[in-house]
Amino acid sequence: MKIQRQLGNGMWDDIEPEFIDQYINKVLLREPWYAPRVNRTPMSTQQEVLDFLATGKPISHGDDWYSSIRDADAIKRPVERRVDFPDGRKLSCGHTVYSRSEIMSASLGSSCQDCYDRMSG
Repeated sequence: MKIQRQLGNGMWDDIEPEFIDQYINKVLLREPWYAPRVNRTPMSTQQEVLDFLATGKPISHGDDWYSSIRDADAIKRPVERRVDFPDGRKLSCGHTVYSRSEIMSASLGSSCQDCYDRMSG
């Protein structure tokens, strides 16, 4: 489990292991006030906070918009884009595409989206 804190610029930074307890304690101090406002039972132990973070959701430890911590290992990574044509498909415009969604029908055959925009503009 890698715990991160959100910085004021929106980026996330790893919390050093010796400071993780401090951030979790900040969450626990805020829980009796905050949890009822988001329709959640207040957490009372460090393990409950860690279990919550393991769901992939961030949790606030302060009043600022960026005062959040999260478990970086629990974040769902974006799914890789599906490739319809692994070797590519050459279009009438001369470009190669790898997905059906990139093909546009033009009066002179098929074209990529960039060429289609140039033809119609």
